[in-house]
Amino acid sequence: MEAIKYLRQLQEIDDQDPTFYFDLGNCYSELNLYDKAIPEFEKGLDLFKKWGSKPFWYGHYTQLGYAYHKTGQYDKEKKLYKRAVQDYPDSPNLYTAQAILSFTLSDTVAAKRHIDKYISLAEGSSSSEADIKTTLAYIYSEAGNLDKAETYYRQALALEPEKLDRLYNLSLFLIDKERNINECMELADMLIKISPDTLAFKSNLMDVKGWRLYKYGKYKEALVVLKKADSIEFPYYYSPDLHLHLLEVKKAIARQK
Repeated sequence: MEAIKYLRQLQEIDDQDPTFYFDLGNCYSELNLYDKAIPEFEKGLDLFKKWGSKPFWYGHYTQLGYAYHKTGQYDKEKKLYKRAVQDYPDSPNLYTAQAILSFTLSDTVAAKRHIDKYISLAEGSSSSEADIKTTLAYIYSEAGNLDKAETYYRQALALEPEKLDRLYNLSLFLIDKERNINECMELADMLIKISPDTLAFKSNLMDVKGWRLYKYGKYKEALVVLKKADSIEFPYYYSPDLHLHLLEVKKAIARQK
């Protein structure tokens, strides 16, 4: 990513700005390079600690926690969240992250406690019921309870069937988890047909369709669709998922040869 090069240059100019480390960590995370993301996030947090102040927002904690989680560093993740809730006790996202970690550690009692806390805070901040259902679906998906995750995604869609993102979330879940490829094909085509003429959204939908074709074993068709999605050019937008999907499809075609 070009962003990584420029962020490195900014760090050389000012190595005391935690935002540069946070943004660089995010770039690496988007590419699934969590081992490279972690030291960047940690350096940013160290600067806040050096100043004796809390981070600008809770994301400095949750992004590092996610990277710890993806690399199996659960003890560090757990310790990080204890510090995080001291600084941001009313952040629903911190309890979402802790629920996922608790499920991973097979501590269902703690997971339920964190979920209850998340729901309480989310309701207090006027989150819609569909938003809450979607977050619960994400928690259970990350925890590996796919049946429960699908149930919540469908409930969110039933509550707000007019919202395209509810349909998009369900479709993407069905693809990634290979739950129901045939239904997913129908949903993806429906989304493309009824979606607004927004380039970013169009590109995302075509990515969904191409990835669906890949999961269905139609590698050459998938490559055509994903290349078309990648050809949509517009400023200030980059989809790491799309480029990772393109890479996987090209590898699959190469293996066939």
